[in-house]
Amino acid sequence: MEGTLRKMHGFRTWSPGTINRLVATSRLRWHQRGDLLSTQSEDRKVFVIVTGHAMQVEESKPGEKLELVLCGPNHLLGFCQILHHKNIAREYIANTDVIAIHIPGHLLFEFLDDNPQCWKDMAQMLLKQESERMQMASGQLVGTVAQRLAWTIEKLASLRSIRTNEDCTTCLQVTQQDLAILLRVERRSVHRMLSSWAAVNIIKMEYGSIVILDASALRKISFLAPPNCRRVAI
Repeated sequence: MEGTLRKMHGFRTWSPGTINRLVATSRLRWHQRGDLLSTQSEDRKVFVIVTGHAMQVEESKPGEKLELVLCGPNHLLGFCQILHHKNIAREYIANTDVIAIHIPGHLLFEFLDDNPQCWKDMAQMLLKQESERMQMASGQLVGTVAQRLAWTIEKLASLRSIRTNEDCTTCLQVTQQDLAILLRVERRSVHRMLSSWAAVNIIKMEYGSIVILDASALRKISFLAPPNCRRVAI
């Protein structure tokens, strides 16, 4: 847990003693695909993903939930819900098997209040992560299915829970159903597009994953979308 936190910008200036105190009160847990990272009794906790992906789900209107983006390793989740507990209906569901650090929210805020510099680093990290999620969400909604699919695959490949093969290709562990949910389209539309790309050796489809064979070709497809919806600087 300490090693994971030390890699994150929001914890970079924390003293060893403070990190040790936080780790001592935190718990490392495994979540099976489909599990909620939090329960009603744990809604005052924040979570750091160590491995795997979690789907961010929000309530767009009463009784209707909207899947937004996948959050990967080193993402801190649940912070905004503690700040605005009654105004944000947001959940995180394990999209793959996930290992996450469960941190008591009140202790995290207590440690931050003791050092304003820590608040600054934490805010910078959270703003960057939120900007990345907004970019991902906008890319999933704007453009043709091909543009949105290429953009989403490219962005997901930038997350850390990927496997790089010996031939320097990148294996992205994501299912076609996952991509269909993110893009709000039918699975067969995703399958049809991926099959066309596989036919010209841009990608290769494997069970539960996609191997990126030609990243530059995939990037050209995603760049066809309007520039104001792509590559927003952070």
